[in-house]
Amino acid sequence: MAWGAALLIQPVRVLTGVHRAPADRVDVVVARVLGARHLAQGAVAVARPGPAVSALGVAADLAHAASMVALAAADRRRRRAGSTDAVIGLGFAAAGAVDVRRRRRPAG
Repeated sequence: MAWGAALLIQPVRVLTGVHRAPADRVDVVVARVLGARHLAQGAVAVARPGPAVSALGVAADLAHAASMVALAAADRRRRRAGSTDAVIGLGFAAAGAVDVRRRRRPAG
């Protein structure tokens, strides 16, 4: 949720810091939409914790990573940003997958 809040509140700072390139208007809008998605995903996970919700989060993060790979392949100017965001998305998906496995284990 902190990542989502950062993207919503300071998209230019986050984008230029992470991607090391200037952010244009489209970049800022997309970052804010992504930030809102992260906040919504986090809110749902807090409100309804469990393996099913965590698995949906993993799916969303994997879809995001795949879309960023496509962006990196299609848009030379956004190649670095797409690649970086794909890695970030895969990191969130991996953390979510660990959470799914932990939640599915029987207690004790």
